[in-house]
Amino acid sequence: MVRLLLVPVILVASFLLVANTDGQDKKKKGANVTGVVVSVDEDKDVKGIGTITVKTPEKKDKEKKTIADAKEHKFTVSKDTKIVKAATEKGKDATPASFGDLAKDQIITVTHSEGKAEKISIAAPKKKKA
Repeated sequence: MVRLLLVPVILVASFLLVANTDGQDKKKKGANVTGVVVSVDEDKDVKGIGTITVKTPEKKDKEKKTIADAKEHKFTVSKDTKIVKAATEKGKDATPASFGDLAKDQIITVTHSEGKAEKISIAAPKKKKA
């Protein structure tokens, strides 16, 4: 009799634990924005922090209808923001970078939460065809 009751209790408890952890993961994970750097404004008082403005491209569907307009996003970069340069070759690791490595017209991906950049990945420059 006890075994018959124990199985449903364990199942219900496991579903509740899974439901709680799923909600917490979604809150912690930031959103990604990929686009071109429009401006980089470093703080005058403290070196290595400031704001960046990124412009995302216009999105179109298969019939060339506009789904989303081009938009500018402004992010605050702090000392806690991790900045990396993407690897130039497959199998290589990203190399650490700094706020000074950010420049206008670079393609970057920003992982952010509420306008604060958590991670910035600078895309490797495209190789020119000979």
